Amino acid sequence: MGKKYLLKLFLCDDSDRNNTIAERLKLGLEEHMQNSYNYDVVVLLNNPKIAIEKRIIVTPTLEITCQGRMKRVIGEVSDVKKVLEIIKQF
Repeated sequence: MGKKYLLKLFLCDDSDRNNTIAERLKLGLEEHMQNSYNYDVVVLLNNPKIAIEKRIIVTPTLEITCQGRMKRVIGEVSDVKKVLEIIKQF
């Protein structure tokens, strides 16, 4: 069994721009990572306590967790190819 990734995308709100980012990332994950991930989108406007608990001060932020390790991609996550490369190196 291969690695299983937990990916959480933290967005400030559910604007059209942010929804497009979330959807593009989801499509890229579906195409390139098949069943090796779980993907969640967290809108911080609806869950402000999470921003404090997770210490998220910049959005979008993608949190990647795998085998007890965690890494964050902060800021520009709309370049799906670049994000996938970061995940593969993790």
